[in-house]
Parts: sequence; structure tokens; C-alpha cells
Amino acid sequence: MRPITAAFYGKLAFVQTLDGLAMKKFILVSIGMIGVSLGVLWFLQGADLIRIKPILCFADCAYVTGGSKFWEAIGALVFIVGILIIGIAFKREIFRTRRTFP
Repeated sequence: MRPITAAFYGKLAFVQTLDGLAMKKFILVSIGMIGVSLGVLWFLQGADLIRIKPILCFADCAYVTGGSKFWEAIGALVFIVGILIIGIAFKREIFRTRRTFP
């Protein structure tokens, strides 16, 4: 049995089934988008352009003052990995073996 997803574009709604390859693509794109989002957030926090109140803290709950080169680098790295995962999801056909018969 195939899982069914509904996609809504404007007022038009349609349902499509996801087979195995489409589900893998969906999962890879989802993981990539999470990576891209976290990478941007961590980079901007490391560059001290965004300040967010701590959500869960174990010691003192204080803002980190000033930028952090470490989190800028981690954010950039996670962003690049997220983009690569999304690229792999859409270029998956390249990595399949193609058989040619004479």
C-alpha cells in the first residue's frame, strides 16, 4: 500500500501517490531543507545578526554577546551540506547504473 500525500496549490488540490523513489527524494529534500534552515540560523547567530532568547538552558540563561566564528563556520558547513543533499535528491538519476544493449 502506497502512502498518499495531498498538495494544495491555490484553490486546486490534487492527490498523488509516492512510490519508493519519490519517497526517498521527499525525505532527502526534507533533511536538506532542515540543514539549510539550521545552517542559515547558526551562521547569522554566529555573525551576531540574530539574537534569540535561549529556549532550553541548564546553567545561566543569558544571551551570548558578540559573534562566534565557530558557529559561523558550523552554520556555513551545515548550509553547504544541506544544499548538497538537496542536489543529490534531484540528481539521483545520474548515480543510477544505465545498461546499454548493443
